[in-house]
Amino acid sequence: MNQFEEFTAGGLTLRPKRIDARKQFHVARRLASLLGRIGEIEAVAAEPLKAAALLGEALAGLPDEQVDYILDVALDAAEVRQDGGTGWAPLRARGVLMYELDMPALLTVAGRVLWANMQGFMSALPGLGNQVQGLMASRG
Repeated sequence: MNQFEEFTAGGLTLRPKRIDARKQFHVARRLASLLGRIGEIEAVAAEPLKAAALLGEALAGLPDEQVDYILDVALDAAEVRQDGGTGWAPLRARGVLMYELDMPALLTVAGRVLWANMQGFMSALPGLGNQVQGLMASRG
């Protein structure tokens, strides 16, 4: 799978763009506490409620400012296919979301964009890349 391939979310066709390395580093830094819990979450993946609770706990521990930073970086690195195949437009421009997204779509966009950009970093960490890749693959 090409990590920068098109995907759909919220009725839109999107594609990830590259995030510069410095922003990737700052996102990884903010996600560090969450990434440390991936193994725990994967260990109970067969028990969806338990896995969701662990993920929820890990996310709840992130301050709003860090979550906003992560989401803003991800949304800034997503493009939307225009009707009629006339090209691509930013999903978010000048800090404004140009298309309405519900929470599942927002999380799908953020997850796909971050995975596309951070896949190399994740793969460099022993075992973590495989765990995250397994979780992403199970989401479709």
